[in-house]
Amino acid sequence: MFFRENDQIVGSYLEIEDITLEDYGEYKCEVSNGVDEEITLPAHVYRQEPQFTLDLQNDSWRKPFLLAVLVLVLLFSAVAFYARCWLPLVVLCRDKFARLEENDGKECDAVVCYHEKDSSLAIGIIVPTLESRHRYKCTTLELSCLSQNWNLEIGPHASTARRVIVVLSPASLSDVWTEASVLPILKQLAGLSTTTIAVMLKDLPSTTTMGKPSSRRGDRTDSDYVLFDRLKILRWDESNTVDKSLNPLSSSSFSFSSTSFLSSGDRRKFWYKLRLAMPPMRPIGNESTCQSVAMIVQSNGKCGQQKARSRESLEVLV
Repeated sequence: MFFRENDQIVGSYLEIEDITLEDYGEYKCEVSNGVDEEITLPAHVYRQEPQFTLDLQNDSWRKPFLLAVLVLVLLFSAVAFYARCWLPLVVLCRDKFARLEENDGKECDAVVCYHEKDSSLAIGIIVPTLESRHRYKCTTLELSCLSQNWNLEIGPHASTARRVIVVLSPASLSDVWTEASVLPILKQLAGLSTTTIAVMLKDLPSTTTMGKPSSRRGDRTDSDYVLFDRLKILRWDESNTVDKSLNPLSSSSFSFSSTSFLSSGDRRKFWYKLRLAMPPMRPIGNESTCQSVAMIVQSNGKCGQQKARSRESLEVLV
């Protein structure tokens, strides 16, 4: 029972308890003042299902959603940029800021060693590209057929060069490309006193004894692995005139397996990785611009002198 409107209206609440499923439905509510008025009202008893709603007002989810999309786009763009441009950027920064290998008593930047059957690649492609496009000073050395003595042939020349580039192919090893033929060559190259770059024309043979060495130096033996402190391997693929390169191996040891090589499929990557293994070379900057401007000024001065001489000769004739 309750009272409102200054006790002018008297009312009460009806509470229904202990109802069952059959109690839900339509009802009639009759209201009477007990004298002359009676009102009948429809009533509906129903069960309200629980509802779960997110408290997001005025589309407040849009800003976080757009921010998440923007972050994902930037992340994918950064990954794509890194995958495509990291190697040129590394080479550019190395050439611009790394310490130059100068005044070290070396006569050239690289000595390119090759077998007679690989001369087209060594002399026809590698040497001209390094000298003309990247301004390296190179010399060449043709190796004999006695591959077991290549370290003796290369040794005297390695002491006068900053890098040694050796082209290896099945043809240079009498078409025998196995563990027994390749492993001794790599051991010879790894033992040179100068950083050596091996350009392979074929993937290394898949072997079992050339497995991944143990992380403990005490478990390592020369028969199971080769130290790569001064040896880096690049892959050159001549099929369909497309060059494929492999990551230079700069770790202290490497697992010999053909699956260890990841082909890039891009000719430029081979040269970027070869340059990364070569000594730093400062990029051409303001010096070339100044030289070109000086040449233009000098040529203009010569043209002015020639015009003055021609005028003097015409005056003499007149």
